[in-house]
Amino acid sequence: MNRELLKLQKQIDELKQYKNDTSEYKVSFPGQYRINFYSVDNDRPGENRQNAARLRLRQNIDIKFNAQLKSSLRLQLNHTNDNITNAGDINGNGIQIRHGYIDYAFTPHNKMRIGLVPVLEYHHDLLYSKSWGYNPLALEGFNKVGSWNFHYFAAQLSEDNETSNENEITHFQIDSVYHIAKAFDLTFSATMVDIAKTVYSGRHYNAALKVDYNAADLIIYVDLLSSFSDDTLFSSGNNAVGYAVAAAMELKLGQGKFGVMATHATGNSDASGFLIPMSFVQTNSYWGYTGIITVMPQTDTGFASDAVHVSNNGYGMSTLQFKADYEMTNQFGLYLGLGWFGNTDAPGRESMVGYDSVLMGKYRFNKYMGLDIGVAHAQLNDSLSGYGNSVLGQASFNQPEGMTRYKTALFGRVQLEF
Repeated sequence: MNRELLKLQKQIDELKQYKNDTSEYKVSFPGQYRINFYSVDNDRPGENRQNAARLRLRQNIDIKFNAQLKSSLRLQLNHTNDNITNAGDINGNGIQIRHGYIDYAFTPHNKMRIGLVPVLEYHHDLLYSKSWGYNPLALEGFNKVGSWNFHYFAAQLSEDNETSNENEITHFQIDSVYHIAKAFDLTFSATMVDIAKTVYSGRHYNAALKVDYNAADLIIYVDLLSSFSDDTLFSSGNNAVGYAVAAAMELKLGQGKFGVMATHATGNSDASGFLIPMSFVQTNSYWGYTGIITVMPQTDTGFASDAVHVSNNGYGMSTLQFKADYEMTNQFGLYLGLGWFGNTDAPGRESMVGYDSVLMGKYRFNKYMGLDIGVAHAQLNDSLSGYGNSVLGQASFNQPEGMTRYKTALFGRVQLEF
């Protein structure tokens, strides 16, 4: 009884804090200043070597009004390539808003975010990615009930003409996380994306089940996902139906972290296999270990167009990937990533998608600023369908039938993050 009384008193104290907190609001300014530079041999006929240096700047203005109410605004200057007087990005834009939202807590265990929200994803970036920039106009909610955490959102990805119903994409998501034990989580998720375009319209669905073991030196997860997409979204006239499985283990040994990942997604020759929300909205994520066929933050720049989703845009794919991240000193580390990507069902093309490797050195000036320099090399077979190829109608490929490319990139990044 005493234990229950103490628990009740704690809850009352928390509620009093929410009711009586009238302190002055606090403002903070976290941000990222990032300079990417690279030299890439894309091995395409008629192209010169791709050389560039780009600035990407992100600056937050975060306000904490009290324990209940917060706001966050992130400004972004994206991939500058016009820098004479006032910088402009590769699309001619100046400063843009990356996210901007209100965060309100009804109680300590029940809150919402509304605005341009970097909505959370619970399946290791396989569905969509807030880190990549999935920031729709959304109402996102969080609730904790006992050992369960619930997450859900309704999001407007694009609306265009308000008087037309043929230019809209909306995304509905629900996730429930059950804490089995201290290091064990079980996650159930359901997705619906409603797509209304002039030619292709319909709905896409995902269901997912994930088991996580997350201890100090060992992380293991297994993710089982399924998908269904209406036949009205594709020129083949067939529903897209499929499943995917991803399993990974990451182990910390001394100063090193080592990981291995295996994935498999079903596919068909008409691209009617497993699909995800990113397949339709043409964004990507940091779901893999390599630098070209999958990308990491250091290679997410002007040569990322050969990166693929887990299903190779509905043609199906299996992968086996390995990474090693070793801290040689407090300031210097090395990263190695290797990947095999194959077993796709692209029509008249190779079943092999490609091989990928990356070796990168990391130097930390201090906890805020670092320098990364590396080399990535990939074999890109003719069956590769990059993330930027929309699957509406039918996904295309990154090169003509019968062409195999070899892409080598020397890259670097200086980043201040605070």
